[in-house]
Amino acid sequence: PIGKNHSVLFNSRLSRTFEKGLIKMAGFIYNYSDSYRKSRMFVSDITNPSEIYLDTVKSYNYTESVKAHKIGVFTALQLNESTNLLIEGGYNISEMGRDEEFPLEQQYNRRQHAFLPSFNISKKLSSLSALIFNYQSSVTSPSTEQWRDYLDTKNPYQLSAGNPNLKQSYNHMFNMFMNLYGKIGNSIMIGAELTLRNNSITNKTLFFTENTVLDKWGGYLAEAQSTLTTYENLNGYVNGSFLINNTITLKEFLKGRLGYSVRYQ
Repeated sequence: PIGKNHSVLFNSRLSRTFEKGLIKMAGFIYNYSDSYRKSRMFVSDITNPSEIYLDTVKSYNYTESVKAHKIGVFTALQLNESTNLLIEGGYNISEMGRDEEFPLEQQYNRRQHAFLPSFNISKKLSSLSALIFNYQSSVTSPSTEQWRDYLDTKNPYQLSAGNPNLKQSYNHMFNMFMNLYGKIGNSIMIGAELTLRNNSITNKTLFFTENTVLDKWGGYLAEAQSTLTTYENLNGYVNGSFLINNTITLKEFLKGRLGYSVRYQ
């Protein structure tokens, strides 16, 4: 195998602070990422020295690239003496491409767009307690292997195929924490987390008990006892958790931490 890859990541944030008024900070965000991968493998069958030939099933040559841009704005507000609010809005553009030179000359290119809002609100309940609520959104794009309209028959008993109709997953993450502080260093943190995911990407496997013609893939004949793995979007995914952490000061120079965690999925 012969290959090479590289990646670039650039994050920038420009902000300005204000001493008076509702707005305490405002600014712009620009993030850029670029990854490139080239992979080649050439396999020859030399069982018969007089008739050496290239194995076109196991050989491949392709390049793959993924680029993403995120442009956003944010502002920090002081609603009152005890409450602060941070709001951020971003627009994400991702481009994914794959250029195959062997065994088939094919190109796959996809572009995805998403609006990604987030906010954080913190409130000081007293001198010894605070409440924090956070929301953040993100996207998960399918890989080119999952997207491309191609039936992989390298192993006739373990077929795989992409799904060009796959959608990117949209993730919503909610977090809420309350911190309670004691006078001698003791503290309790109570938190809850919730993740909602739309169009979650998952594997779908079909098992053939007899020889089956796959009309979608040019009439390919799937052998009995073989499987076909593809990809589908689920309607949704939910994951939640609840957390309690308790820090106890045993001595001025010694602290102990007792934690409780309950997760529901």
